[in-house]
Amino acid sequence: MKRSFFQMFTVFAAGLVLASFSFGQQKVTYSATADKYTISAKAGGVNFIEGDVTVARKEGRSGVLLRRDQLETGDRVSTGANGKAEILLNPGSYIRLGSNSSFHFLTTSLDDLKIRVDSGTAMFEVFAANEFQVIVETPTGSLALIETGVYKVDVPQNGFATVAVFEGKAQLADPSLTLIKKGRTGVIGSTTAAVTKFDRDNRGDLGDWSKSRSKDLAKMTSSLQERDVRDSLISSFDIGRWSMFDSFGLWVFNPRSMSYCFLPFGYGWRSPYGFGLGGGFFWYNLPWYITSPPVAVADPNRKDPRNTGRGGIIRNEELPFKVIERKRQPRIENDPGDFDIRRPVRNDRPIIAPLPTDKINTDRKKDN
Repeated sequence: MKRSFFQMFTVFAAGLVLASFSFGQQKVTYSATADKYTISAKAGGVNFIEGDVTVARKEGRSGVLLRRDQLETGDRVSTGANGKAEILLNPGSYIRLGSNSSFHFLTTSLDDLKIRVDSGTAMFEVFAANEFQVIVETPTGSLALIETGVYKVDVPQNGFATVAVFEGKAQLADPSLTLIKKGRTGVIGSTTAAVTKFDRDNRGDLGDWSKSRSKDLAKMTSSLQERDVRDSLISSFDIGRWSMFDSFGLWVFNPRSMSYCFLPFGYGWRSPYGFGLGGGFFWYNLPWYITSPPVAVADPNRKDPRNTGRGGIIRNEELPFKVIERKRQPRIENDPGDFDIRRPVRNDRPIIAPLPTDKINTDRKKDN
């Protein structure tokens, strides 16, 4: 009897060991898959380097800048005579430096992004809205990139800096808060900011390269597959790297191209250059707690948000979404799902914003 009991116990223990080993193997496999595509919402990533590009770190170290390096506030990037660099700003936005140019971040906050172009030429491809503007400072003055678009900032060794607006709208920080619209250039820092027309088809070498990069990156986004990035999206969300209410979308590192591409929230998105960005965020079949995080009334004596786990945030305020503006109307006119498309009265820019939960439920009842 004792021998039989001992044999049963041995088999049971062996089963537990094998089960734990199997579970551990599955966990390792899942983690490896989840880490294959890195997900980020941070600004400052180095996405492309060509030729001579160096960095002077704020703490004093200097050296060659490499792809996938991370820039922090105060780190100065400089390009040589044959150098080019592409740096990530808030998700969906880039700064691209030409030769003999330099810049550094004044802040890397996604809703308060500030950059100083110290010399040379920089192209900006940006998604912008009221709460997500990009501030650019130069030695002669500053400006705000207030609409989604493409901009070129020139900082000569002598004289005033200038901005050329290929798409979008910029606002100078002069006494008149001069607006520079599409197809116009403006002088940055002059008390009498002259606004003139220019040929938008004449982009120059840096402008042509910037558009080519935008096209390649849009193809990367369009080629993303659910089977490749779904685990990475869930894993990075669960450890608090992103939420749907802090930016326009996410940076997704594609190991095949060794570059980050932009995955926007919502659907029907195009880059500021007009290149399509694929089917949409909800094609990735993510769990409900990511696309509809719980919101509840928090302790009135506690001002800071608290994490409820699995990405949920308890707040003392209304549903915490950011309004997202784009220039092109998506082909899908109406959708009863989690996102609503509405056309503002004063312009033709669609607004994509999460609907309140009660509105979603009402729409679903009507459909049923």
